Amino acid sequence: MINLKINDSAFKAAMRKAPVTTSRAVRIAMKIGLNDIREEARIVHRWRTQTGRLEQSIGVQVSDDGKTGYVFIKDSKDSFQWPQNADYGKFLHDGTKHIDSDPFLEDAAKRKESELVREIEKGINKGIRAAGL
Repeated sequence: MINLKINDSAFKAAMRKAPVTTSRAVRIAMKIGLNDIREEARIVHRWRTQTGRLEQSIGVQVSDDGKTGYVFIKDSKDSFQWPQNADYGKFLHDGTKHIDSDPFLEDAAKRKESELVREIEKGINKGIRAAGL
């Protein structure tokens, strides 16, 4: 026979902490995964690098709750916040009638998707353990 007893007060305390610790850990995991996508996009693209400005203009942003993240090309309207911007990046990425598209952000995201999912899963587990569950 196995006898199992759960410390009710400790369990309740852990359950109260879990959303906070898990959200924090997922936000960190999301940022790590998105940084991997950004680095992939900086390395793997079809345009010929001249100044490196476009690669440096690829930014990452994660929402406070960690549920939403973005990898994007910074442009001049973001210049107050970012040291590098590249207005021309959207034309290389999306293409024009004279330039074939090079969807390097989407391509990088597809290649790194499984790694991002694994990173978030690790973050969830880390947050749950940090709560004491």
